[in-house]
Amino acid sequence: MRTGDRWYKRIVRDSRYNDGRHNRVIDPAIPYIDTEMLIRFQQEQQNRCWYCDVFMNWLERRSNKTGLTLERANNALPHYKTNCRGLCCKSCNSKRYTKDHGLLKRYFTKWKHAVFEIRANPNEERRASFAS
Repeated sequence: MRTGDRWYKRIVRDSRYNDGRHNRVIDPAIPYIDTEMLIRFQQEQQNRCWYCDVFMNWLERRSNKTGLTLERANNALPHYKTNCRGLCCKSCNSKRYTKDHGLLKRYFTKWKHAVFEIRANPNEERRASFAS
């Protein structure tokens, strides 16, 4: 990650702007997202999507399918801390998964990586093998 990159501040700023643009009234008594929360999500998830476990790109958040976005449980509510699930890629956030569908996708993605051997070097012979 670049030292000067402040993606987490941009997400907070853009979230406030979009909430206002979509007429979602922000109640000052309810905690709104902050940079510490976003950094904690990033560290807990290790820059992986909450749904599909793909590595997210925080430098080109909007133009890339794997761009880093913030997932809300209820899209009618503003970006309150209690309404945010975690960070997810732009592709999954656009599909608006339900929690059950997202959990199934996460489970099978992790199962696929655990069961099949994936070669890091593309020049090596590609083969799938079952783990014992």
